[in-house]
Amino acid sequence: MPNYHLVSQRKDKSYNFIEFSRIEQFKDLNDKKLPDIVNFTGFFIEETDLKETLLKLNIIKDSEYNNKLAIIYKYKGEFKKLMYGITYKDDLEFFDVNYIKEYIKDREFNTEFLEKLCNRYRNTYGQEINTNKLYNFINYVRLEKYDDLLDRDLKEDIEYTIDSLVNREVYNYKNNKRVLNYRGLRDLAMYLAYQKNKTTKTNKSTKLHGSCLVLYFKILYCRGQYHC
Repeated sequence: MPNYHLVSQRKDKSYNFIEFSRIEQFKDLNDKKLPDIVNFTGFFIEETDLKETLLKLNIIKDSEYNNKLAIIYKYKGEFKKLMYGITYKDDLEFFDVNYIKEYIKDREFNTEFLEKLCNRYRNTYGQEINTNKLYNFINYVRLEKYDDLLDRDLKEDIEYTIDSLVNREVYNYKNNKRVLNYRGLRDLAMYLAYQKNKTTKTNKSTKLHGSCLVLYFKILYCRGQYHC
């Protein structure tokens, strides 16, 4: 596994490497190990909480407070960013493999969710069979052919396929032994967390927009009927 770094990106695109092991509470963590970076940032509720702590302990300067945080690693001589941002406390639930599997299975009839997952992993090595099966299932459900009684075997097969897709991403196999692929786990966990947060924000925005429309029509009604 390469070295990873938690960084603050300056306006000129250069990086300030954040050495969080300078904090007494986190002195046993390694600034360059991805699991330790996740454990550190996962201690905080959100970005503001993390930045306030870093600022208070003089790990970042006032001028860096508004800079974007990222996790980077070096690939072929260049720094690359990890997708889906920084892990915070609420995201940690997705770092449990069994939780991931059950979370996806609970949404197996949500064809939009499942299709996005397939799109994310269809070009990943070893996932062609899994994603093709899921694509076929998505089309089957959308055509309203699925029947709870008649398609029990299909449901079992799809849930087995979901297990297979997750296992392919989060485990490697060495000498016939299964070994955790932490980078794969992190990427899948943060993909799911990102989609969940995105959906939550959309729902909140929709509710707010709906409330504003109701208020707007109430005002129009009030003006028209009662001249208030």
